[in-house]
Amino acid sequence: MSEIRRVVETIRSHLSSPDLTLSDGLRSAADSYAEACQRINERLTRCEEMLRQGQRAEALRQAEIDPDVLESANDLDFAERGLWEERLMLNDAPQPPLVNRHAIEMLNRAYSEEAPLAELLKHHRLLALGRAPLCDRVRTMRLLTRAEPTNPAWGEDTLAYEMARMDELRAELRQIRQTNDWPRIQATKAEMESREWQSFLPLDLVDEIGRE
Repeated sequence: MSEIRRVVETIRSHLSSPDLTLSDGLRSAADSYAEACQRINERLTRCEEMLRQGQRAEALRQAEIDPDVLESANDLDFAERGLWEERLMLNDAPQPPLVNRHAIEMLNRAYSEEAPLAELLKHHRLLALGRAPLCDRVRTMRLLTRAEPTNPAWGEDTLAYEMARMDELRAELRQIRQTNDWPRIQATKAEMESREWQSFLPLDLVDEIGRE
């Protein structure tokens, strides 16, 4: 059992007692509980700041460092906390800090957003390892950009991939001229006319494909 849970269990075991005074042991538990709330709130605040800055992956990594911040916050925000605060008030003891529930909500939301992103990242790595066609990798980069719009790295990578794909299309166009591959030029034209492009398409390339 973690130290936080031991402290909380000590508090909860005394809340049903008719004796409303605080023993030395309970006062020590009260101090430990308040310190634990303070430490967890500091971690929650750091995670919240990272999330506001768009650093979702790092915020979740920090949250999972032992002891897990969400598990600890859940232990500290126990059901009988209101009764414990009343007991402290009756004994003129200081109140513990409230757990930062807004940061908890932000972290929970970040975890729900991270799940589909993790699958996309896995797919992106598999495409890279398998040396998949650039057109497939561009599509995956665009999906990553939409899945995590606050991460500027995805947008930058998407633009770089699209520029490389444009160079590849110019080379493909020369091959198409030599082979008169009608289905391939149709597919190329459809790709160029897609609204998925994040980059400005070179007019000469668009015109060249149209003429072909």
